Amino acid sequence: MKLTFKTLIITFAVASLAAISMAGFFDRYSFICQLCSHLRLIWAALSISLALLFYCLRTRKTAALCLVLCAINAAQALSLYFPRSNPQNIAQTQQLTLLEMNLWGGRNRDYGRAITVIRDNNADLVGLSEVTQGWLQTLKSSLTEYPYSVADPRFGGVAVFSKYPLTDVQVLHFGKIHRPRIECKIDVNGQNVALIFVHTVTPVKRAGLKFRNRELREIAKDAHSFTAPVIVAGDINCSPWSSYFGDFLQDASLRDTEQGFGIQPSWNAWSPIAFIPIDHCFTSEKIVTLDRRVGQRFGSDHLPVFIKMSLPKRAT
Repeated sequence: MKLTFKTLIITFAVASLAAISMAGFFDRYSFICQLCSHLRLIWAALSISLALLFYCLRTRKTAALCLVLCAINAAQALSLYFPRSNPQNIAQTQQLTLLEMNLWGGRNRDYGRAITVIRDNNADLVGLSEVTQGWLQTLKSSLTEYPYSVADPRFGGVAVFSKYPLTDVQVLHFGKIHRPRIECKIDVNGQNVALIFVHTVTPVKRAGLKFRNRELREIAKDAHSFTAPVIVAGDINCSPWSSYFGDFLQDASLRDTEQGFGIQPSWNAWSPIAFIPIDHCFTSEKIVTLDRRVGQRFGSDHLPVFIKMSLPKRAT
């Protein structure tokens, strides 16, 4: 075949797309591969776009190869649409709702829109990350319908506002970077539920990736230690397509509430379409997820996530 500029461009485009698509499967071995693992939706979109382009250019075999790459990436993402099996013979009692929001507090000053989102969802629990002192003051004075709260606005700031009493409250800090997380129990009409609300380190550099993975292991250990039903929520800065995500679920003995509800990307809210789910909620096996959805923009670079759960009947 004659080597032309067109051939070189096509070969380079397909080879590059194949390389970054496959790199995501080796995310344990490379920081770059870890980044590639989170972008499955983007790689799938690029693959289908190139397939259409090459089909129009009448390079049908190349178009077919791009469709194969699209299928590889889409299979990883579309697995979230398969419903998970719920526990059998476990009586469910009352419901509990949670709203998770990353406020982007250092840059977002749209207090009114955030408070409107909170009130419109009317969740029993509101977990917030990237909370600053200014945000905390405004939220405490505005959210009077949430009489119970705990917060640490430093080092990535986290806060929990609750309509139910909070007990055994702890604000724990990870490592020398003092990354805060909230651990407490929620008294839901006599039913105790353990909550861990987190905001892990952003893994934009190799050091950040190591910190995040260590922090996830520590959170998993804590979650596994509770005897009460457990909810872990927050911005964990990790997508469902990372190997470390699967490790966390296994180590913590938790289930992803997104499973069965499809792809629900929460970042980046400033792009026309958010591509990466990094705001999550995980639960013990006995907690049933009834509904899960991503909300509208409210001035942050993240979208809010709403989860409706059914709690298991309290043992007597």
